[in-house]
Amino acid sequence: MQIFSSYLSQKGRNNSVNQDSLCISQFVYKKKRILLAMVCDGIGSFSNSEDASCFLTEWMVNWLYRDGLRTISYFGSQGLIHAVKREFYRAHRKFCELSQCSNGTTVSMLLSIDNRYYIFWCGDCRIYTTKRGRISLLTEDDSEAGVLNACFTNIGFHIPRSKHGRIRHKQGFLICSDGFYRRLDEDYIKVLLNTGREKDPTDFKTKQLSDCAEMLVSRHESDDMSAVLINTR
Repeated sequence: MQIFSSYLSQKGRNNSVNQDSLCISQFVYKKKRILLAMVCDGIGSFSNSEDASCFLTEWMVNWLYRDGLRTISYFGSQGLIHAVKREFYRAHRKFCELSQCSNGTTVSMLLSIDNRYYIFWCGDCRIYTTKRGRISLLTEDDSEAGVLNACFTNIGFHIPRSKHGRIRHKQGFLICSDGFYRRLDEDYIKVLLNTGREKDPTDFKTKQLSDCAEMLVSRHESDDMSAVLINTR
């Protein structure tokens, strides 16, 4: 099975900086195909929330190379899930030491190991996939009446929620911030998740993400927009 990845991160029309952060890291380790993809959306009501989104992204990438590979080699699914949640807590503790004022970010993260995936989220960044030809939302927003009730923050620790499952051929995963999905029709999401027969899927999907961003701007979306797209073949 082949895995192709593409991404987009675009500053909102009225924002001075892009408060989102994302990452994609894919490699082979001990004959296992590893992929880590994240989208973090800095909370606009906090000043300098781009610091929180960037910090968490860098922290989890560093964890993967520092301790995560050993965890993947020696622990099963439940051990891996526990280790990732523990690392989120360690990141929280360190961020509390570094940040002098209230700060935070929402986050959705996908970790795949061969044909298994593990997702973790806190806040309202979402992860979509395809299931039996239909769009399936894997995450559940941590919000009530449009108000966040959980995120990664230095004010208090919220344990990220998690799910895991099996990756299939011709399956797509869309990890995105609310600025990207809020005005996006399901038909557009389905097109993104669909795996075609293009010779260069990465360039083709990057173009599709860019086209979606232009459409969202035309619909008066003013928030930062970030998305990571994973397609299998």
